Amino acid sequence: MKKGKLLKKITLFIILIAILLTIISLFIKLPMQIPPNSLLYIELNSYVADIPYYDKSTIPLRNLLDSIKLASKQPNIKGIYLKLDGLSAGISTLFELREALKKFKSSGKFVYT
Repeated sequence: MKKGKLLKKITLFIILIAILLTIISLFIKLPMQIPPNSLLYIELNSYVADIPYYDKSTIPLRNLLDSIKLASKQPNIKGIYLKLDGLSAGISTLFELREALKKFKSSGKFVYT
């Protein structure tokens, strides 16, 4: 009878350790590894909005600007490939996007459309 209780305790201990490791792994964020000579691929094929919309087809301007800014600071990203198929945006939104791309280019990287 002692062997059965010991086996149950060991099994319970292993299950608790597995649960604990799973919970810990949910909170650990590993840094993203970007391969050398990478490009940031941006496909603009729908509406770019400067205010948050809840429509999945809308591209938030803030996300684009943040991505471009982060890419300019990443040494492994050499440029941006910008695919413009059906882009729709207001003039002020396009101006902000243009300024972000100019700043990106001034970091010594290229933009290809």
